[in-house]
Amino acid sequence: SRPFGLLFSSDEHLDNSGCDLATLEDMAQVVSETDGLYAGLHGDLRDNFIIRKLMSAQLGSHYHPKDQLKLVDYYLSLFGEDKILYLVGGNHDNWEESLSGVDTLQRLAQARRILYDSDQFFIRLECDGSSYGLLVRHKWRMNSSYSPTHTCMQATRMGLAPEAPDLVVMGHHHDPAITYWQWYGRMRLAIKTGSAKRNDEFAHKVGFPEGGFMAPVVIFWPDQRKMLAFPDYREGAEYLTYLRRG
Repeated sequence: SRPFGLLFSSDEHLDNSGCDLATLEDMAQVVSETDGLYAGLHGDLRDNFIIRKLMSAQLGSHYHPKDQLKLVDYYLSLFGEDKILYLVGGNHDNWEESLSGVDTLQRLAQARRILYDSDQFFIRLECDGSSYGLLVRHKWRMNSSYSPTHTCMQATRMGLAPEAPDLVVMGHHHDPAITYWQWYGRMRLAIKTGSAKRNDEFAHKVGFPEGGFMAPVVIFWPDQRKMLAFPDYREGAEYLTYLRRG
C-alpha cells in the first residue's frame, strides 16, 4: 500500500581488476537497509573468460573460475535475504552453459531462492490499485550508438514481451541512460544500466567511448500509475524512505 522501489544493476564484472568493488558493496548495503527497496540484476556478474578467443584474458585474471563464483555468491549475500527480486544471465555468464551445458549461476540463484532465467524475464508487479509490466534482459538487437535506450523501445514496439511493458531494462554496453516515452497513450520508461568496471582496458584498446556506472532506482506508486527514476541509487533510496515514512 506504500511506494516501493527497485534498483537495477548489471555488468558488475566482479573479478575484473577495474571493478569498483567499494561502490557495489555500498549499493548492496543500501538495498539491504532500505525498507521497501529491492534489487534486480541482469547479467555479466563476472568476466568468465573461458571461451577460446578470450583464454589469454583468463590467464591474466587474478581469479580462478571457482573463485569467481565464490565472489559472485558473496556479492549476492550482501543484499540480504529476499531482497533480490530476480537474476538474469548475461553473455559472459552464458558462455559456461554454451560450452558445458552447466549453468552454475542458476545453481547459485536457486540456493538463495532468487528467480532466475538465462535470458529474459517479463514480470508483472501487482499492487493495490495498479500494476506494472517489467521486461528485463541483458541485451537485445536494434541498438543505436546515438540512443542507448533505442533497443529497449524497439523491444516494446516489436512485441518481445507478452504485452507492452511499462518499463524495459537492459545493460551490456556500459552506456547508461534513462528515457521516458509515450507508447499507445501510456508513459513508459526505458533504462540502460552502466557498469562498475570503471577502468575498461578492452574499451580503451578498441576505441569505445567511456561509459559509466549507473544502477538506478525506480520508485513505483501502488495507488496510481506513476514511476520515478533516480540515476543515483542513494538519492532514490533516500526519497523512498521519505515517502514510506509519510
